[in-house]
Amino acid sequence: MLGSQLWRFLGAGAFAAVAGLYLLSAILFQAGARNSSSFGATEAWRGLRHAIRDPYLRGLAPVWLCMNSIVGLWLGPTLTFLMTSPPGETRDQFLAGLFAGSPENVGWMMLGYALVFSAGVTVWSIWIPRLGPSRSLRIGLTAMPGVCLGLFAMNHSVHFGEAVRWILGSVTGLLIMVESGFTPAALSLLAGAVGVQAGRGAAMGIYSVLLSIGAIVGSLLAAWLGSRLSIDGLIAGTIGMALLAILLAFRLERLSPQ
Repeated sequence: MLGSQLWRFLGAGAFAAVAGLYLLSAILFQAGARNSSSFGATEAWRGLRHAIRDPYLRGLAPVWLCMNSIVGLWLGPTLTFLMTSPPGETRDQFLAGLFAGSPENVGWMMLGYALVFSAGVTVWSIWIPRLGPSRSLRIGLTAMPGVCLGLFAMNHSVHFGEAVRWILGSVTGLLIMVESGFTPAALSLLAGAVGVQAGRGAAMGIYSVLLSIGAIVGSLLAAWLGSRLSIDGLIAGTIGMALLAILLAFRLERLSPQ
């Protein structure tokens, strides 16, 4: 959101402004981590080897890759391109070219999504200790088909009224809050697999690798599907990855550490 508004007011100077914000963030991060406890490389490698040998983590990794691919589908450059370009032959798709006349509003849409997702994670931080991370993970996965259905209905709401779109958006937002439980639940399971002796670095290292690979796969898939089916292609890719994640999650039942 901030980047789009900086571009609106500063033009090409927005790149320098964003670089300055990154530098400020790095300084604040360094200042916050200055007095934190650290773990040695030996402990980190020991925790990493222990995590790789853990059967539950090996079963969780493919599920996580599928979910991270969905992140790449929707947060990569393809979505922005589709929503800010003229709809062309996809006039029956409401979301295609939605912000062609005001591309800076894409940032506001992303901000809204971030707020909804963050609200969901905050609520899940209360419920995960009660439900357990494995059960919370499964609940988050089962909400994905509902999110896909809501997005499909929204994308084909060209002839719907504004009130209907608000209802569809609100229901989809609630389902996004439910599905957001996957991330903290998966992180909790990952931290348990790595062990406290290895520190948070080993866990975040595995998380970063899975996130990066999944995001790359999702971005490539979005480019392929988006060029053929526009927004419907992204929804189709999401449905495929969500169903695959749910099927893979069934294997975790017998491996559950709880």
